[in-house]
Amino acid sequence: MAKRMNYNIFILVIFGLYVAYYRLFLSYSQNSIADYINIATILIFTFIAILLLGYRKDKLNQTKKSIIGITITEVLIFLAISYGLGVVTGYIHNTYYFDINLILKNIIAPIIYILAIEVFRYTILSANSDKKSIFYIVTILITILELSMGFKTILLYNFETIFKAVSSIAIPIIIKNFTMSYLAIHGGLKPLLIYRLIMDTYMNILPIAPDLGEYLTSVIGILLPTLVYMYSARTLDIKLEESQPVKESKTFRFGDIPMVLFIIVLVGLISGKFTYSIIGIGSESMTPTIDKGDAVIYKSITDESDLNVGDIIVFKNGSKIIIHRLIEIKEDENKNYYITKGDANNSKDNINLTIEDIKGKVLFKIKYLAYPNLWLKEIVNKE
Repeated sequence: MAKRMNYNIFILVIFGLYVAYYRLFLSYSQNSIADYINIATILIFTFIAILLLGYRKDKLNQTKKSIIGITITEVLIFLAISYGLGVVTGYIHNTYYFDINLILKNIIAPIIYILAIEVFRYTILSANSDKKSIFYIVTILITILELSMGFKTILLYNFETIFKAVSSIAIPIIIKNFTMSYLAIHGGLKPLLIYRLIMDTYMNILPIAPDLGEYLTSVIGILLPTLVYMYSARTLDIKLEESQPVKESKTFRFGDIPMVLFIIVLVGLISGKFTYSIIGIGSESMTPTIDKGDAVIYKSITDESDLNVGDIIVFKNGSKIIIHRLIEIKEDENKNYYITKGDANNSKDNINLTIEDIKGKVLFKIKYLAYPNLWLKEIVNKE
């Protein structure tokens, strides 16, 4: 036992030093060889872990089978939803799909990395399933490594880029890795590989992928591992005595349906990809009709006949999204121009909007809903 603990300390200390090296030095190298060095190094760590700690064969029991089933089901559901959303958002064609060199770079290398890092994770955690400290150390080190890989080419220079990087890269990676470590202990190696080989590579393997944008992609990256963890944990909680099988049907309850529907609706509203959308108010230009910190639900507008003087509209001015009242419609050379003004402003906006600039018409407001986002933005801007 003491020897194994010494091996654990040795492996984790060396791996921690490598993660620090990657974070501080190797991640700044933008040439392709840095990625191959990283993969080769992870393979070496995996070999050392198996050599020193041994490899425990993943013995299936009813609980593990249930967790594998949950993982496959959740992944397939999200792929179906993602490709279904692609009908609205469009699809991306993989231009390198028939280029063997690009296939090797964009598919083979990630697959080898996933196999190596997940076998490494499983080998250590399966040998130390009763040690919470090992669980957290391994998970945090792998998370730091993958955060460094994810942020390798991203420049964080303002609030918008920081927010996008945190929401689309950092949070999904953190949640995914804690879920993977949980599955390594309770579900074995198979659900790790099933999840990551599909979710981390499908956009490179298939000839087309849904163009979901940063927001929807990050939502899937956060929500999917959360649901896999939630239903896997529920499976463990409801299992009967060891001699009795786990009843998989109980892992999903009718009480989950409102939560799932709420999440789907909220994702659709915030994404801005559908007829109805939601947006937060960050100024006082529409006070007292709409206050700073409120959120509004608006409907997309494509037909000019839907716009009338007095409507509160959402429009784009450069990179800014503005919500003001429509006070005048002018016609010039058979084209309509729209004049707006904030209810709290003394003068009208010096903008002649066209229908192409207008995103939608406000239907109603929700008090205080946008305050958390405003507080976060103010905190970041002060630092």
